[in-house]
Amino acid sequence: MTVDSLKDVTPVFAVPDVDAAASWYRDVLGFEFGTFPETPPSSFAILSRDGVEIFLQRACIHMSGLQSLWDRVSSLPGTRGPEDYVLVFAEQTTGAAP
Repeated sequence: MTVDSLKDVTPVFAVPDVDAAASWYRDVLGFEFGTFPETPPSSFAILSRDGVEIFLQRACIHMSGLQSLWDRVSSLPGTRGPEDYVLVFAEQTTGAAP
């Protein structure tokens, strides 16, 4: 019988700017990293140091009715999600590429 065995976990942090966040982890905490794509703006990064990995991923919620949402939430005490993630919303404007 095969027994399942979990070995570790890699956190994936949603960030609005992968390149800036990866640079901060390198400059302040000494992580090395690689990004995809390699030239900014990157949408994903793998950071590593001392056998520890962290993934960074750009996250954006694409929607319609952005102004309506903003009108509803802008007066609330905080604009972060319940896990304290920064939430980024975007709406395609007329004539813009998908």
